[in-house]
Amino acid sequence: NYNITVAACQLFCAYVNNGTYEFLNAFYETGRTDIGAGNVEVKVDESSLKEVRDLGLHTYGLLAASLYAFDVPTNQIARTIYNNWDEIGDQYNADLFAQAKAAGLLAETATVFNFEDTNSSGAMQYLAEGVTETQYQDFADAFDAKFVADFVDAEHTATNMAVAGGAFTAALDYNDQVTAALDRRTSLANVNAPRTQGFTPWVDVFGTTNEAKRLYGNGQGYETDIYGAVLGFDYTAACGGVFGVAFNVGTGDGNSVGTGHQVDNDADYYGFSAYGAYSTGLFNFKADLGYTQASNDLSTSSAYFGSVKESLDADIFTVGVGTEVLVKAGSVNVVPHAGIRMNRLSMDDSKYGADYDDMTVYQLPLGVSVSAAFDVNGWKLAPAFDVSVVPTFGDKDAVASYFGGITETTRVVDTNPVQGTLGVEAQNGAFTFGLNYRLTAGGDDRQNNSFNANVRYSF
Repeated sequence: NYNITVAACQLFCAYVNNGTYEFLNAFYETGRTDIGAGNVEVKVDESSLKEVRDLGLHTYGLLAASLYAFDVPTNQIARTIYNNWDEIGDQYNADLFAQAKAAGLLAETATVFNFEDTNSSGAMQYLAEGVTETQYQDFADAFDAKFVADFVDAEHTATNMAVAGGAFTAALDYNDQVTAALDRRTSLANVNAPRTQGFTPWVDVFGTTNEAKRLYGNGQGYETDIYGAVLGFDYTAACGGVFGVAFNVGTGDGNSVGTGHQVDNDADYYGFSAYGAYSTGLFNFKADLGYTQASNDLSTSSAYFGSVKESLDADIFTVGVGTEVLVKAGSVNVVPHAGIRMNRLSMDDSKYGADYDDMTVYQLPLGVSVSAAFDVNGWKLAPAFDVSVVPTFGDKDAVASYFGGITETTRVVDTNPVQGTLGVEAQNGAFTFGLNYRLTAGGDDRQNNSFNANVRYSF
């Protein structure tokens, strides 16, 4: 209970007149109460607040704090609940009435009434002939479950758009494309790129479709299309070591899958990398480190909260090392390879309440490449095939924390995706061209298709 001045009460009351007041807000106790000595006693309507808590809404903590501070929430979602709780209830009753009447459960003469008290004789008089109270109650219970699930989904989606819209997973997908481009430059599998001393500029362009429609649990996931390019410059020393830098830029268009209220994500990416490789005998060692920033424009909409939009940036730091060995089988090159990669992803906090934990994701790619080379009319052609499994560990869940100790944890990283790559390279003089297709498959309806084309010129 709080004592406030009449002047303060006027900000929240329907009127202050002749010593009485009535609250406009559903979360303060309503009715008419005497005002004495220029002060009024304010009581939070604990039953209404409990309804919000029992629904498990992310904004419960912010709403409760604002109510007890006698303040209006600044968070758009919490403020909408604060201002429109009665209206949401009215919409519930109106929708239930309309659907019950359409289902033939109510008499033609039925008018809108408060369905909360379905056991009263006043309510039962509206039932259609032959319809029992049990039949109507079963219908009302099913409607209630669907309405509540839709409302909670709308609130959870709006307050956790970065996860629902695939911003975490798509950023890691994009990072995989950039590091794959670096690997194509440093790997022994590129038999058409002999490491002769000198300077080599190169460019690698890619386009992908990515989806994991059940990754987030409860039949929810994401899908996104990503397009980008990596431009690199490196120098091969007399010792055979390769040292270079690369710059990447890309864009993505994605959305949530399986959520009642879809989240759209338009993303832009840019970053840079440094990389190197060194061969000795049949062994090759390679390493790279890089940084990419993702700018995500997220949006969703619902009948409860209207249009909800925000822009969140994500920083991705990555470092990877690997080794491979060349095994000759006649004219065929067999290259087993292994490595480890650390990815660090930091997402901006949402203005709708979600504070996201940083994620550190480790990948352990293990696989084998098979290739061969032959000459055709002055061109050196080299088809190649690679199959790899990529065990992943570390922070595979995105954790969103909300005011009041509320957390939402969602699995956003696959565990053991399998990758198969089919490609061909063609070399003529100083120019080398390459085309590759890679399929990544895994659980939770994971299927990524990526295409890339690259060209390099050795001085």
